[in-house]
Amino acid sequence: MVFLAIPMYAAPFVLMSLLCFAVFLAIPKMRRFAVAALVAPVAFGGCAAAGFISWVLLYHFVLKIQPRPVTGLRFISDVLAFFVAPGVLGSAAAVWGVSKGIRLWSRLPIAPSWRERASSAEAASSETF
Repeated sequence: MVFLAIPMYAAPFVLMSLLCFAVFLAIPKMRRFAVAALVAPVAFGGCAAAGFISWVLLYHFVLKIQPRPVTGLRFISDVLAFFVAPGVLGSAAAVWGVSKGIRLWSRLPIAPSWRERASSAEAASSETF
């Protein structure tokens, strides 16, 4: 049963990620953010789950407090503090890392294009005569 819970939790985030990627890729002004849109929902889901699971494990094993159902304002504060906050922070870190990686990748020296090779060959041939 646990094996079904993980894909069922991750499926909405993956679908949202693919949908956001397609929308950002379709809009010319937003294309540079397409990879970040692909990463952000999945990172949010993963980090939110990790934050919530760590909160439950901390309560149960470290503090020896039996978690019980909470309602009202405490429920809202717990969800914001232990589910939404890690998700937002993890998603922001993932988007920052992806954008930093893309910037570094775009600065890598690559082989010159055929126009650059042709112009350098013409310049070299004109200098030899």
